[in-house]
Amino acid sequence: MTLSSKLTYLKFIAEGIKFLKDHEIVHLDIKPSNLLFGFGIVKITDFGESFHPQICQKSIFAWLLFRL
Repeated sequence: MTLSSKLTYLKFIAEGIKFLKDHEIVHLDIKPSNLLFGFGIVKITDFGESFHPQICQKSIFAWLLFRL
């Protein structure tokens, strides 16, 4: 994999995390096994540990960290 490809994938991951943050979704489990790579894009998966702070008070500590 070229450096250019790695940087492109990193950009997609950052855009996905920004999308989640913009929609106040806390994922809590971002790791390589929860990222799907293919066809030149990356998808973030496994939202089982995620929550929206206005809907679910799963962890006030995680919500506070998310707001930093």
